Amino acid sequence: MDLRHLRYVVAAARNGSFSAAGHELNVRQPIISKRIRALEDELGVSLFDRATSGAWLTPTGQEFVVGARHIIDAFQRLSERAKASGAGETGRLVIRFYKSMSSGCFRIALKTFRSKFPSVEVELLEASYIELKAGVMSGTTDLAIVVGETGRTELVACLPLWSAQLVVVLTEDPALAEKGTIYWSELKG
Repeated sequence: MDLRHLRYVVAAARNGSFSAAGHELNVRQPIISKRIRALEDELGVSLFDRATSGAWLTPTGQEFVVGARHIIDAFQRLSERAKASGAGETGRLVIRFYKSMSSGCFRIALKTFRSKFPSVEVELLEASYIELKAGVMSGTTDLAIVVGETGRTELVACLPLWSAQLVVVLTEDPALAEKGTIYWSELKG
């Protein structure tokens, strides 16, 4: 049994004619007729009563068409989900982020993503920088949002998402106070 043959049966039932089914599916009528006859032989039942004026479902054929429609619809949904998944429109995304990133630009970007891709389940996890990097490298995390410059991260692909100016209030420490850029790691202690 072939999915095409199920489509032939459903189209013939809908149209009441093998010729009309062939026209709808852009398939020659003899092919429709031959394939339906082969399917009936395979099943050992008649699905249609045939006449020169058309073809009508037998009681067995009526029951068969209900199941065939379910199979065709399920296959269509499966195909659409696979295409959507391949296009990144559905699925699951694990995002880990550094604690200080839970607001601002990240929150706006996440809200925008969720509105554009409502079928993608997003799991958010706060983590330390070491856990972020380890999660990406082990494959348990799809995306890590970190603070810092992209060039400072080794072994993983990085790209800048946005920039934000933060103000650091320091005691008078000449080593840091004179720098134009200060990294988080330099603020330890």
